[in-house]
Amino acid sequence: MWIFIALGAYFVLAVVALLDKFLLAGPIQNPKVYAFAIGLLGGVGFVLVPFGFLEIPEPLYIVFGLLAGFLYIFGLVAFFSGLQKFDASRVVPAVGGILPVCTLIFTAVFVGKEGFAFESLPAFALLLVGSVGISWEKRTKLTRESFIYSALAALFFSLSFVCAKFVYEVQPFFSGLLWVLCGSFATSLLFFLFKDVRQQARVFISRKKENTAKKMSAGIGVLFVVNQAMGALGSVLHSRAIDLAPFAYLAYVNALEGVKYVFVLLLALLLSLWVPHILKEELTRRVIAQKIIFIGLIAAGLALMASSGIWEL
Repeated sequence: MWIFIALGAYFVLAVVALLDKFLLAGPIQNPKVYAFAIGLLGGVGFVLVPFGFLEIPEPLYIVFGLLAGFLYIFGLVAFFSGLQKFDASRVVPAVGGILPVCTLIFTAVFVGKEGFAFESLPAFALLLVGSVGISWEKRTKLTRESFIYSALAALFFSLSFVCAKFVYEVQPFFSGLLWVLCGSFATSLLFFLFKDVRQQARVFISRKKENTAKKMSAGIGVLFVVNQAMGALGSVLHSRAIDLAPFAYLAYVNALEGVKYVFVLLLALLLSLWVPHILKEELTRRVIAQKIIFIGLIAAGLALMASSGIWEL
């Protein structure tokens, strides 16, 4: 069950990734502002509190939930900063490769043998190689600085997922999610201490610009809100997959991210036909062959998981 939910999450997040690329390329260029806005919108989840969705666990698990949200926001800052400074072809494959490995290590360290599924390592390896390979480009050169941003993002994200998993183990799903969102929301408010965040947030919200600027700001605002609504849906589905997956397969939720790149590729191809002036996906025979090979590896990994009975968990 958790695998199907994860696949659904990655389809939604593939759409979000394309819109993120557009928004970061022009309208919202400050990674802190982008992470601030995402965390702030997470506060919408608090509408569930009056309906009894929030439960009070032991203090330790409250700390885990808040820490998960804190780490997630800083993971976003590192990730978006990397995307802003370097080509996505450098950052995305690196994060995609490091994140599942970090998650695998952290679950093994914190949980012990229960956090390590030895019998499924071949499937994990295929998914990992496929995830990195499908987003890698021949011209990609991973520099020290781009690797640091990617490694920091992967480290923060993996720790966030592990902390969230501990909360989901003792809390109903929506209650655990609310504690994580509370951590994200509180962390995003801290960003308001930065002068550049306050200035850009004011400009983005202000209606005192010229009419053309107003229309542009309104259009970008609507696009941002729609994108974040979809991102929220994808994040909820991803969190639900983390909730349902056994600790031993927590890293597999991240390793499945290669499926998102397959969706991104297909969606980008469709968009390049529909709106080529906005997004054009240039594919040579060599690139097509590369994509097919790594899609095959991802499919083989999914097939191995199916044959081992993981799909039924």
